[in-house]
Amino acid sequence: MSSTAHGADEGRDTRSYHDLPKAKTSATAVFALIFGLLAFFGILSILFSPIALPLAVLGLIFGVVGIKRTTEPQRTGKALAIIGLILSVLALVLAVAAVVGGFILLDDPGVIDWLDTRLADARENLPAEVPKP
Repeated sequence: MSSTAHGADEGRDTRSYHDLPKAKTSATAVFALIFGLLAFFGILSILFSPIALPLAVLGLIFGVVGIKRTTEPQRTGKALAIIGLILSVLALVLAVAAVVGGFILLDDPGVIDWLDTRLADARENLPAEVPKP
C-alpha cells in the first residue's frame, strides 16, 4: 500500500508555490508594445509622423518575435506583443493611407491651382514692414 501512495506522489510536483521559479515578461513583447504605441500616436500627430513608419516596422518585428518567445515556458507577455503588433499594423495602414492620399490629392490639377491662389493671396496680405519688438 505504501508503494501505491509513493507511486502517486512521483508524478506530482510537491514543491510549494514559493519554490517554483517566477515567470518573466518577455522584453521583446514589452518593446513591441512601446514601439507600437509610439508608432500609432506618432502617425496621428503631424509632427512625429516621419518617424512613425520606422517605429511601426520595429514594432512589427518585435511583436512577431515577442509572440514566438512567449510560447517558451516561464515567459509571459503574449498579450503585450499582440497589442503592440496590432498598433504597429494600424500605424502602417494609416501611414500608407496618408502617403497615397497625399499623392492622389497633389495629382489633381484643381487642388494645385487652389493652393497656388491661396499662396498668392497670402503673399498679398503680408505687411510691407515687420515692426521690431
